[in-house]
Amino acid sequence: MFKFSQVFLFFVAFVFNSLYSYSYEFKYLKDVEVGNEPVGVFYDYKINGFHVFCKGTDKNFNGKFEPDSGDVVPTWWTLKLDNNGEVESLKKVKDFDFSSIPFPFRPAFSSSDRFIFINHYDGIVKYNLDNFEQVGNKLDFFGINGLDYRSGHLFISQSTYGVAIDTIVVYSITQNKVMNKYPVGKNLMLAKIFQPSNPDYKGIAAISVGSFGSDSSALHTSYFAHFEQPKFSDYLIGNTANYIDIADNKFVIVPVMMSNKLILTDLTNATYPFAVPLGEEPSWDGPSFAKFLKIHSNENLTEAEYLIFVTTYLGNFEILKFTYNESPDGSIERTVESLNAIQLVNKGESLDFSAIPDEGSIQIVVANALKPDYSANNTVSLIKIEGIVTSTKEKDTKPNFVLSNENLFFNGYYGFISKFSIFDIYGNMIRNIDNSNTITINNLASGTYIAK
Repeated sequence: MFKFSQVFLFFVAFVFNSLYSYSYEFKYLKDVEVGNEPVGVFYDYKINGFHVFCKGTDKNFNGKFEPDSGDVVPTWWTLKLDNNGEVESLKKVKDFDFSSIPFPFRPAFSSSDRFIFINHYDGIVKYNLDNFEQVGNKLDFFGINGLDYRSGHLFISQSTYGVAIDTIVVYSITQNKVMNKYPVGKNLMLAKIFQPSNPDYKGIAAISVGSFGSDSSALHTSYFAHFEQPKFSDYLIGNTANYIDIADNKFVIVPVMMSNKLILTDLTNATYPFAVPLGEEPSWDGPSFAKFLKIHSNENLTEAEYLIFVTTYLGNFEILKFTYNESPDGSIERTVESLNAIQLVNKGESLDFSAIPDEGSIQIVVANALKPDYSANNTVSLIKIEGIVTSTKEKDTKPNFVLSNENLFFNGYYGFISKFSIFDIYGNMIRNIDNSNTITINNLASGTYIAK
């Protein structure tokens, strides 16, 4: 039997509640050189650092590596920063043996499972995050725009590129076979799975571009029982939907590049989405990527606050604040406030951020794929935000411990912990680890233990 105590964690939450006020400070630090055309950034809590993927350059778009023509192979880098945002280490860990990463770059990254699935022109390949090597054989799927992963299943956004309705393919990693196919959208860009509050149901949110160059991009959502086929609700959202991020299995943000706006919606309330304009004129300089950072929520998400980070092809890094309040009478108040915009000059393609440590500052890395003239760029921008204080209501302070045969994993409201320890009932420390949310429980004798 394995039990755990939440006394210490309740105390931490109480302190945060008493400090529920914010005064953010946004700092652009520097640009750091990596490989040609960085298009993907992922924070890895196991190494407390970032993975950066660069698509390389295929000058004539023929799918062949021809160095005499100026081609550059795709590369994989790791980047670690210290508490001041200075570069602690920057390493190129892999030269890929193919000509270029397909664009857009929407892989399935899992820090906890230690892998990333990357779609190539001729299939999908799994790579290990620790040794950077390919794992197993290539999966033979073609026309892939995006990937997502949850609970042993890969969600593959497969496109015919305008020929017909596209398909979300559900592939079991453990059984090595296709489990389901869900037709949805034209020029499907990316589909993501979410878990509704009812465990007997599951949900999908997806975006499709529609006819290129027209206002026919769509957001597709479905909430359906297990073993049933989804019926999608479709919302036209503008020109060139580019990415989708989901927070707390409830809120969705979609950057719509050519329409120069964000689409923000609630997966549990189909009465809207609404648009957040980022400029007066539609253009190719609109938003390319957007991601949530949760600051505050209560247990049932009737109160919530998030920061939203946005990269644009104008060269801006935008920071917005989204607040949500649902009254007992059912009325809902939603507000979006622009907090800051940092001019980065180059065209930002993606971003990610570190966990929130005790001092309340995070590091953000932005992949600057292209220069203002659309030629290949080779830098990532480092940004630091200070003054972040996370908060939850008292009934939301229960952390979520996930217990396996080998590990105990903590993924509660406080995304970063500096020490994770296990004690016996007499207060003796049995296991201890620094800067990790996972601790091994191998070879523990049966009994009662305290996780702190």
